[in-house]
Amino acid sequence: MNPIRILHLEDSPNDVELVRAMLADRRIHCDVKRVETDADFIQAMEREKFDLILCDYNLPSFDGSSALGIARKKCPDVPFIFVSGTIGEERAIECLKIGATDYVLKDRLARLVPSIQRALRETGERMAHKQADLALRKSEERCRQLAENIHEVFSLTTPGMTEVIYVSPAYEKIWGRACESLCQSPKSWIEAVHPDDRERVALITTRVLHDAVEEEFRILRPDGALRPADPLFCPGGRGGTGGGPVETPGPGDRKNHPRYLSQIHRNYAASSGKPEERPGQSDPDAAGSDESLRERARRDAQRRKAAHDSARGAIWKNLVLPLTFRIFM
Repeated sequence: MNPIRILHLEDSPNDVELVRAMLADRRIHCDVKRVETDADFIQAMEREKFDLILCDYNLPSFDGSSALGIARKKCPDVPFIFVSGTIGEERAIECLKIGATDYVLKDRLARLVPSIQRALRETGERMAHKQADLALRKSEERCRQLAENIHEVFSLTTPGMTEVIYVSPAYEKIWGRACESLCQSPKSWIEAVHPDDRERVALITTRVLHDAVEEEFRILRPDGALRPADPLFCPGGRGGTGGGPVETPGPGDRKNHPRYLSQIHRNYAASSGKPEERPGQSDPDAAGSDESLRERARRDAQRRKAAHDSARGAIWKNLVLPLTFRIFM
């Protein structure tokens, strides 16, 4: 275990030895560097890293308050403890208000070790929180960049989809509706589903409470265009959040190809017994063989699964887990 690096600002060598002896007696493994002047104090902080600063209040060259001010500027995260024989209670309280960690009277050195242990423990916890907060901000920034620069729609909702916590900007491009409208009315997305698919899709909100659900359906955009969709709905995590529709890329992908749209209508017609509905788009490969269509559908399913797995992993790593951490820490 590395020794505790202590910078001791003290003009009395005997007092420094008393502190060393006290720490050694309590088996505190430390390396104490003594300085006496303000110049040496500043130079030590600039050249070395310390875990703790001990300081007398009354010094020949300058006072403890000035030393505290310098230390807060040079190394604000290092705990600072006054060890003095003349500091009064009122002055000690003032020092605590401006950044001192604690104060110990020289005639009560038995308090020094517990004070040091508490100061180092609290500093460690504070640094851990600071690092975690920094990691959280970096993760949130990665998620923001992910959300704003990919052509995928994903959202975070409460169980049952009663509240939308987040929806990515691609929702407006693919669904043709404002993100704000979904946040204000979390169930409004179901209104965009084709009437013949709506009842089946509405059941997703109960199934997704327990299992991930992938459901293929059709979207009616406000401009009248019919668009196929195959979102992945994920159950909630520890934070009580769930994933809403996670949809694979929009413009330029297979879903915009007339062949794929036509195939969805044929699949729906076959499963429902209703005649095939045409969305007003031509199907250049309608005369193709069933075997060829099945092979293309198989490849599409494989690509869709890979895209969903990748999107879901990115969402949970960069958005759900950081959000859960923020809620529970």
